[in-house]
Amino acid sequence: MKVAEYYGMGRIIREMGYYPRKWALCISTDHGPSQDDEALRFELTHKYPVILFHSMRRTIAWRSASARLAFCSGSPFAFYRRKNQIRISKNAIGTLAFHTHSTDQISVKQQIFEYIEELNSLPEIYQPVEICMYYKDVEKGLHLEYLSKGFVVHTAGHIQDINFVENFYNILKNFRYTTSNSFGSHAFYSVEMGLPFFIYGKKPIRHNCGDSTRPQGDYDLTKISKQYASVTDLFSNVRDSISHEQAQVTIAELGLEDSLNRSQLAVVLYYSLIAFYFKNLLSGLKKKIKILINS
Repeated sequence: MKVAEYYGMGRIIREMGYYPRKWALCISTDHGPSQDDEALRFELTHKYPVILFHSMRRTIAWRSASARLAFCSGSPFAFYRRKNQIRISKNAIGTLAFHTHSTDQISVKQQIFEYIEELNSLPEIYQPVEICMYYKDVEKGLHLEYLSKGFVVHTAGHIQDINFVENFYNILKNFRYTTSNSFGSHAFYSVEMGLPFFIYGKKPIRHNCGDSTRPQGDYDLTKISKQYASVTDLFSNVRDSISHEQAQVTIAELGLEDSLNRSQLAVVLYYSLIAFYFKNLLSGLKKKIKILINS
C-alpha cells in the first residue's frame, strides 16, 4: 500500500484535488506532518514524478535535496475536519491520552502501569482520562493493561482503514484536552481543532530493529531532529490553553496558510498521473523495440 493511501488520506487527497475516486494516485506523500529536518531516504527513492508534503518547511528541505517536483498540499486531516465542520462536542469532557505507538520495525519501551499512575495524578480539570491506541499496539494486547485499571480505550482503526480520519475525529471531538508522553501528529490535529495538547509523563524509549530512516537500537528523536526537539519542548508543560507559539507552529506544520489551493492541487495530481504513465509507456515501448530488433 502506497504512503498516499495510509489512514484513508488518499480518499481525501482525491477530494481536495477534484480527482476521480477510482483513479490511482500517481504521487508520493509524507505519511503525516513529519518533524524530520531533511528528506528521508525512502522519500528520495520514490518512483512518482511528484511528492506532496504537509508543510512548506519539508517542501523546501526536499527541494534542496532533489530535483524531483515537490509541493505543499497541506493536511488532509485538517481539510476533512473543516469541510465536514467537525467541532468539539458540547458534552466534551476530560483528556484523551495518546499511547506512544510502535510500528512493525520500531518497538516502544515504557511501563504502562507507571504511565497510568501519572495520568491518574493529573489535576481534576483533566479528568477523566481515556486512552487512544494505534492498532499495532492493540494487536499486541497492550490495551488490556489499561482496561484492567478501568480506562476506556479507543482506536481509530487499521492503517489501511479508509475511514480512519472520520473515526479519529469521532473520538477526538469528545474531549477537552489531549496528552501523550511523546510528541506526535495528534498534537497538531488537536490544536488545529482547538484542544490544548501537552506532553506529560516519563519519556518512552524507542528501539529500532529494521527501519532504515532511524538509528538502529535505542534512539531518541529529540537527538536526531532539531524540529522534533523544538516541538517537544514547546508542548512539554501541562496547560489548559493553546499558546500563540503552539498555534503558529500548528498552522505552519499543517500547511494551513501556504499550501496549494484545490485547483492548483488538481493540476499537480493530473500532471503527475500523465507524466507517470507516459514515462512507463515510453519505457515499455523501448523494451518492445529492443525485443523486435534482437529477435
